[in-house]
Amino acid sequence: TNPFGRGLERLEARDVPAAFADDFSSPAADPMWSFPGGAWVRPAGVLSQTSSAPGDPLKAVAGGQAWAADQEVTARVRVDGWQPGDSARAGVGVRTSPATGRGYNLVFHGPNTVQFLNDHVTWGNAYAFDWQVGAWYQFKLRAEGTTLLGKAWADGQAEPAAWMFVQHGWADRPGGAPAVNGGSSGAGWATASFDDFAAADLSGPLFTDGFSAAPGPAWAFVNGAWSPDAGALRQAGTAAADVQK
Repeated sequence: TNPFGRGLERLEARDVPAAFADDFSSPAADPMWSFPGGAWVRPAGVLSQTSSAPGDPLKAVAGGQAWAADQEVTARVRVDGWQPGDSARAGVGVRTSPATGRGYNLVFHGPNTVQFLNDHVTWGNAYAFDWQVGAWYQFKLRAEGTTLLGKAWADGQAEPAAWMFVQHGWADRPGGAPAVNGGSSGAGWATASFDDFAAADLSGPLFTDGFSAAPGPAWAFVNGAWSPDAGALRQAGTAAADVQK
């Protein structure tokens, strides 16, 4: 017998690691961040890496919490300075070590090119993408198992529905944190700024509810009489209806 109402069993919420977002509006860095390499400042509501001195990688890493291996990062990216060469790069990262800054990346690399990078190991697949110094772009990078999926699009345009870039088979970094890649220097260099950083842990469900309070705006109800009851969602209506959902 179902004690919670007609045709509805109790649903239990699962613990989900919290997502993290930062719009860099505070002049002080959130303690979530570590900065393995580079000169990082927060002028006018953005996070900027301003150094062209030798160093690789130059990262800001959101490593103040534990992250599952499957993770996703989104950020606005603007290249501020660019000296062409293999070390010139800027973009976002996943599975990044907060201590060393090494991880997987999707970055601008060369004229009109976006490319995957496994820091200090190898460059990956490269794709044509028209970009300009001084302009804002949106980057999204997801790590799922041994596959990396990426997107990039001009700021203010709609996000592409499909993943644009893919890299298969990298398995040497089983964990780490989302990050932004503020450049590198050696044979060429780059400086860059970032805004509207958001990261998600993909190990848990996208939405949960323990029904400890009135249903929130994520819920819609078709017919029935719905209410929370001792940590469950109860449908108590008995009126005739084809669906009660």
